[in-house]
Amino acid sequence: MFRNSIALCAFVLLACTCLTACAQEEQFERIVSEKLVVQIDFSAWEQDTLKISADCRRVAYVAKAGDKQVVVVDGESGKEYDAVGTPIFSSDCKHLAYTARTGDRRVVVVDENEGKEYDAVDSLVFSPDGKRVAYAVKAGKKWFMVVDGKEGKKYGDIGPPVFSPDSSRVAYSVATGEKVLIVVDGSEGEEYEDLARHTITFSPNGKHLAYAAAVGDGWSVVIDGNAVRKHDEVETLTPPVFSPDSRRIAYIVKVGDRSSVVVNGKRGRVYDRIGASGIVFSPDSRRVAYVGYTGSRRSMVVDGRAESSYYEVSRPVFSPDGSQIAYVAKTGSGWTIVVNGAEGDQYRGIDVPVFSADGTQMAYAAIVDEKLAVVVNGSAERKHDGWGLVGVTFSPDGKRVAYAIKTENEWSVVIDGKMGNKYGNIVAPEGSKIMFDSADSFHYLVQNGNSIYLVEERIE
Repeated sequence: MFRNSIALCAFVLLACTCLTACAQEEQFERIVSEKLVVQIDFSAWEQDTLKISADCRRVAYVAKAGDKQVVVVDGESGKEYDAVGTPIFSSDCKHLAYTARTGDRRVVVVDENEGKEYDAVDSLVFSPDGKRVAYAVKAGKKWFMVVDGKEGKKYGDIGPPVFSPDSSRVAYSVATGEKVLIVVDGSEGEEYEDLARHTITFSPNGKHLAYAAAVGDGWSVVIDGNAVRKHDEVETLTPPVFSPDSRRIAYIVKVGDRSSVVVNGKRGRVYDRIGASGIVFSPDSRRVAYVGYTGSRRSMVVDGRAESSYYEVSRPVFSPDGSQIAYVAKTGSGWTIVVNGAEGDQYRGIDVPVFSADGTQMAYAAIVDEKLAVVVNGSAERKHDGWGLVGVTFSPDGKRVAYAIKTENEWSVVIDGKMGNKYGNIVAPEGSKIMFDSADSFHYLVQNGNSIYLVEERIE
């Protein structure tokens, strides 16, 4: 959880803000409240089932209850079953669902309300808005989809459901004998020899659907039911990617034993392979970037143009307005941040940068003199002793930044350079730890012993 894969460090590095110097001089008070969320009996809980809601306010996990199992949500135990699956929160954090088994029968439980019993249940998901639920079930020898409690047509096999980003549509693949087809909102599409289930992708506006399917003698990308094979066989490991405005689509194709990226039907330069970080569109949809491999070197390819080659290159990060693109690169003498093609200083280790919401600030952390140095807009402004810095988060107005720092065996949240209370651990979903509620208030979850607390802070 605390590893940095890019810099290959034993700890995660993140950053502070360009207003650090000013923040140190500013006098303010942190008003802190702590609320117990749950006390975990570690002798009863099932490891690896702990789930934190996306807003860092709710906690759920599976626990033993004699020879039964229960789901515990915010400290409250649900109904006992022979077995239960790992719970999931909806993205709006208002709902929780899980699968449960009694004997040889399975049900889906949503907010402690049981659904119909089936022989098997699989692929339980919430829609992005949290208002809809879909999952695959088996009755006898047939599989079918249940969407919002309504059973679909029965098939020999079925893939996981995929909701559109606007939550209005749902798609999944099914097997009909030796053929495979896509079902969208209950309507069957064309049959194919095969279909890569994990490539099913809706556009952000929900109006377009793309996926990879076996057409003729090879694989093609299918967009709104039309197979596109202008160039080469499509790569089935990576799903196609729509731009945020839903007007552009990009995907990877094979060119012999090499790879290329196609953007709106236009194929780019051929590389040995395309980086695992995939294809990334800028927030304004005007730019697109990916990592291309040539031999032992990697280059960031931005709008079809390859920048300088390096030994390692991280995923690209666009500023909110799309005008800047930054990434971590490994040179012969160390690690650097590249912004719009220009290299910064060299460091022994470095982390992927973050932009403020207005795009005027960029921050990252680097290893300098065996310490953690905060680098803001290209300038190293401070060094820290400790085991790690994690969870950098700018306030909505970009004027404040919070992050968590580990010193010895304790964690503390830092706001504008000011240390907070010390805790055993900071608990959060992957990729986030501290949540701003306004420009001057934020919250996070902490663990002390077997207790998890919601900590809310206000700056005055």
